[in-house]
Amino acid sequence: MSASMPRLLHAGRFAGDRDCPWHAHDGHELVLVTAGTCRMTCGAVELACVPGTLAVLPKGQPQYQHTDSPTSTSYVVWQAGDGVFDPTVRTLTLALDSRPARWIDDLCALFEQEADPQVVDALLLALLADLAQLAARCEQDAALHPALAEAIRLLTGDLTEQLDLTRLAARCGIGASHLARLFLRHHGCPPLRYQQRLRLRLAERLLQDPQLTVAEVGRRCGWPDPNYFGRVFSKHAGAPPATWRGSRRAG
Repeated sequence: MSASMPRLLHAGRFAGDRDCPWHAHDGHELVLVTAGTCRMTCGAVELACVPGTLAVLPKGQPQYQHTDSPTSTSYVVWQAGDGVFDPTVRTLTLALDSRPARWIDDLCALFEQEADPQVVDALLLALLADLAQLAARCEQDAALHPALAEAIRLLTGDLTEQLDLTRLAARCGIGASHLARLFLRHHGCPPLRYQQRLRLRLAERLLQDPQLTVAEVGRRCGWPDPNYFGRVFSKHAGAPPATWRGSRRAG
C-alpha cells in the first residue's frame, strides 16, 4: 500500500501537575514525556509514562492523562500518512536527545512559528518513517530479549537510583555484555549512558525552576554530590549549572 502524505494538525507542549480530562483528537497523536510521570488512558488501555516514553494515541479515541507528578510533554497531532506509521495505541521509548525526540521538538516550534506547511509536513513524514523503523526494531528486540524492556523500566523508573551495568543486567536476567549490545543497537548508547541522558534532560528542565537550588536539582537527578553534578552538567552543556541557568533567564 502506498503511503499518503501526512498533514500536521496541532503541535505543542504541556507542563504542569494537573490532569488532562477526557478528550479526543481529530487526528492521531504522539505524546513524548520529557519530565515527570503520568498515566495515559486511551479507551481500555492505560499507558505508564516516564521521561522518554512516547505514547501513540489513535484518532478519535477518548483519552485521559493522569498526571502523577509535575510533568512536561511535547505532542504532535496529524492526519493521513496511511502506510507510513501504525497509530495503534502503545508506547515506544526514545532517548530524549535522539533524532526523533529533536524532530518532535522542532515540529512544536515550527507550528508555533506558523512555518511553511510543506516544510512542516515533510519533517513530519520523516519523523513517522523514523518511528516506524524504531517500532520494528522494538518488536524484534522485545520478542527475542524481553530483558531489554525490563532494563528500560528500571533505568527510567527512578532516576536517582544508582545502578551499575552488572547489577542492572543481573536484575534483568541477562549478561552485561549482551545487555550493552542490545542498548547500542536500540538506542545507540550503553545502558548507563541512556540513563545519564535522561538525567541531564531532567536537570535542564529543573534548572529553569528558580525555586530549586542547583544542589537540589542535582539530587533530584541522581547526583547527590553537587560538585560532581556540576562537572557532569558542564561537560554536557558547556557551562556550569548556575551559569547555564542564568543564560536561560537572560534569553
